Amino acid sequence: MTYGGEATTSPWPDAKPHEPLPALRTPVTGKPRLDVSEIYRGKNILLIGTTGFVGKVALSMLLHRYPEVNRVYCLVRPGAGNTAEERFFKKVAPSEAFDPLRDVHGAGYEQFMREKIVAIPGDIGRPLCNFTDEQFAELEAGGGVHVILNSAGLVSFAPSLESA
Repeated sequence: MTYGGEATTSPWPDAKPHEPLPALRTPVTGKPRLDVSEIYRGKNILLIGTTGFVGKVALSMLLHRYPEVNRVYCLVRPGAGNTAEERFFKKVAPSEAFDPLRDVHGAGYEQFMREKIVAIPGDIGRPLCNFTDEQFAELEAGGGVHVILNSAGLVSFAPSLESA
């Protein structure tokens, strides 16, 4: 094939549509493939940015694909007159992003969410997310945090250079 020309043969002659390429089917290193389900099984995850669009989708996909996670601690800025838990279950859990979980769990959706989710108050704009000693102790008592997923973004449309 020359530069700009058309390919006459496929670099992967045994490739089939809608299947991983052959090079992706077998590990190159000879080591076993990474099993994400096994990585998340029984683990505690801290999700930052839960209330945003990307955070909702990430949480929904995480719980849908890896329901074996132990717990997901969701950092939620408390709203005016709402605790972090109230804000999560009033603003986040009802989102359409969680429809796949509702389809799977039906009437047990809310119970599933309450078993898996711990909404913890915090603010990423503050040092150490503004966690109190009691919050750190609660995280430790629950087995600690094994994975941190961050989908947070600035909510100010005119941030200072220091905070941007």
